[in-house]
Amino acid sequence: MRKSVSSITKNTLTLADIASLCGWSTATLNRKIRKPELAFPRPLFPPHISKLKLFDRREVEAWLRRHGDAP
Repeated sequence: MRKSVSSITKNTLTLADIASLCGWSTATLNRKIRKPELAFPRPLFPPHISKLKLFDRREVEAWLRRHGDAP
């Protein structure tokens, strides 16, 4: 069954969305993403498919709860 576009966009976040949600700058978010020990969720699509990094909202929210950064 195919998902509608609105359902996909509602359940995805960009880096700017995540930074805004947490009250961080995108630079701070990028530093956290680069730390392998923090195990930040991977983007939904690899860079050769999409230059825009999209993340699953549920995975990001779970990560934020685990790391005490939930809004």
